[in-house]
Amino acid sequence: MPYNFLLASFGTSGNLNPLLTAGRQLRRNGHRVRVLADPAMRSEVEAADFDFLTWTRAPIGVDADPEDFSNPIEWIRSAVFARRPPMRPMS
Repeated sequence: MPYNFLLASFGTSGNLNPLLTAGRQLRRNGHRVRVLADPAMRSEVEAADFDFLTWTRAPIGVDADPEDFSNPIEWIRSAVFARRPPMRPMS
């Protein structure tokens, strides 16, 4: 029986390649796969022929991959609990 999978990538593109590999294997096994990721990863996800969704609250861009990671507790607090403006629905 085929299933629907939503694979989520948080952070940098280094997380994306293994996720896409898993998605391809799931698709080869007859499942439907969608990928939730940073908007900067859209072209790579769509090039792999997966439906693309973007985060509505997760940090994106520089906020997701900060240059200064000297205070990881503060970064996690901000990533998880900070209010972000709502994103426009995808067309």
